[in-house]
Amino acid sequence: GPEAERLAGKPVVAFAGIGRPEKFFDTLEAVGCRLQARHAFPDHHPYSASEIEALLGQAAAAGALAVTTAKDAVRLPPGSGAGIEVLTIDLEWEDSALLDDILARLVPDGR
Repeated sequence: GPEAERLAGKPVVAFAGIGRPEKFFDTLEAVGCRLQARHAFPDHHPYSASEIEALLGQAAAAGALAVTTAKDAVRLPPGSGAGIEVLTIDLEWEDSALLDDILARLVPDGR
């Protein structure tokens, strides 16, 4: 997507409060971001203004962009989204076993 192209090669401070934040961090690396910091918050974490200020401050100090997920963006405090990039690519499957099962059914065995 366009965000991925814009972020490729850029230093980023990533943060996410989702089930498996490391998958989001891996996705950022996969699209070419240089991760300066990874911050994993609890799933469905409601961000405080001070947390966002700290994240933006760290990003500014590192000359990096603060990046989060679309799911996290809706939990940012009102008015705090300025300066935060949102990666809308959603590569996290909550249940990878379920995904494997679906793929197994889509791909016949006797290839």
